[in-house]
Amino acid sequence: MRGARWLMVFFLLVAGQSVAAQCLGNQDTVLSCTMRDGARQVDVCIDGADITYAYGAPGAAPELVLREPVATVAHDPWPGVGRTIWEATTFINQGYAYEVAISVDRLDESAPVQGSVTVMKAGETLARLHCDEPGTVIGIWAVADAKAAQGVCWQPHLFQWGKCD
Repeated sequence: MRGARWLMVFFLLVAGQSVAAQCLGNQDTVLSCTMRDGARQVDVCIDGADITYAYGAPGAAPELVLREPVATVAHDPWPGVGRTIWEATTFINQGYAYEVAISVDRLDESAPVQGSVTVMKAGETLARLHCDEPGTVIGIWAVADAKAAQGVCWQPHLFQWGKCD
């Protein structure tokens, strides 16, 4: 699964040239992009044991900031099959779920990286926002790697996270 780790480095370097990631230098970027033709910015960053979701107007204080422990945040890792590498991380806040999805076509180097946020309540999709192109910065495996650093590993035979062996 880590064989394509070079993809992460490539896309962080190339895609990051269009829009500067809002994650600080000591943080790992999961997703950073503008949405709605630049009217909004989303940044998902890992800082040690915590992961933060920030959404709002670019250059202004975020309208919504959610912070959760990396060890317990809901995360669906790429299962290792198919041409698209994808991952999804979900933040829960007052009955709302904010699912952050990232993906890249691993067989087409010219395909853009993609990111989105889907807002749901009680299983109903309220909004789905896609990152503007170009400028999307993603960190494939950043969440899984951060979870492993916290002693939580994906157990594919159980389809769940558990204590690392």
